Amino acid sequence: MGGFTGHVEPPDGAPFTHLVNLETGHVSDAAPARQGEQLLACGVQSCLATTPGGARAFTRLRDGSEQQEVPTGFQIPEPVSQSRFYVRTLRSHAPGLGLYDLKTGTLVDLGIGNEAAQGEVPVADRAGRMMTYLTASGRYVIDLSKIP
Repeated sequence: MGGFTGHVEPPDGAPFTHLVNLETGHVSDAAPARQGEQLLACGVQSCLATTPGGARAFTRLRDGSEQQEVPTGFQIPEPVSQSRFYVRTLRSHAPGLGLYDLKTGTLVDLGIGNEAAQGEVPVADRAGRMMTYLTASGRYVIDLSKIP
């Protein structure tokens, strides 16, 4: 996959709904949200959105096809890394963040507890391959491309 450039939409819109492949010139515009839905963020292959009222979240390919429901819980509104991973809360009653894998349906605890309440959120690099975060026990780096 080549290098992409995109722009952030106005404050009420999702980031990276318009992408341009810098190597080929191919333009990719995300399909608009359907009535009542809200796009949260788009990546190179898919977008994260919510149903009317925010009751359920899902991903959908940029062309609007292949919708996949994701578990309830607050999602960090960032593009899905490697078109399959996103950060979300572990439980509603206590701080904590996990990494959800859309491919396997697995949610893993990242060990971020009270740090989440203080604003520590895992951040993926621009390519969506490496994710880093800091906890009381040290800095962690996850190479998402190595997860089978």
